[in-house]
Amino acid sequence: MQKKRTKTILIGCVLFGVILVLAAVLIWKNGKNSPVWNEVRVNGTVIRAGQPWEEMRESLESMGLESETIGRGFVPLKEGIPTGLNIRETISEKNERVRVIFCNVEENGTDCVIELAGIQADQGTYEEIRQIAGPETRKEEKEDTTIYTWTERHNQLVVCTDKEGRVLNFALHYDREGFEDEYDYLEGENTSE
Repeated sequence: MQKKRTKTILIGCVLFGVILVLAAVLIWKNGKNSPVWNEVRVNGTVIRAGQPWEEMRESLESMGLESETIGRGFVPLKEGIPTGLNIRETISEKNERVRVIFCNVEENGTDCVIELAGIQADQGTYEEIRQIAGPETRKEEKEDTTIYTWTERHNQLVVCTDKEGRVLNFALHYDREGFEDEYDYLEGENTSE
């Protein structure tokens, strides 16, 4: 009787330990893959910083979006009208990946709905993003805007807001080495080659 009870307790402890480990892995995995770090939705179609370049192109082209001709990148247009997106590819990897997804909210002249972590970009605010992403890593106040930066491993999210906290533009970065030269985007300059 004592051996049976000990065996039952031991099995219960092992199962409890396995459940704890699985729960910890799921929480960690979901936290590392939070859409705020790497995902933009265009009319429900997901594009991610870090995803294979051709996969991103095929997804957007299947929606009827084409790109104007630029040196390195993909600028999705709908019937010749900009969506406000500018997507650049990695340079350092053998398999081309999406390095930067930049969105200038005011430049979307189409009916395409662009979302960052489930938040419609043209209605998004810093507070909504902060609820999902947590406290920012860096904050830089300018005359008319504020730039918030979140960094996690090789991913980075940079959001520029007006003084009322409304999102003006944002950039999702995959390639950590490419971050420094991308801030020109947030000042409204197009740095495409």
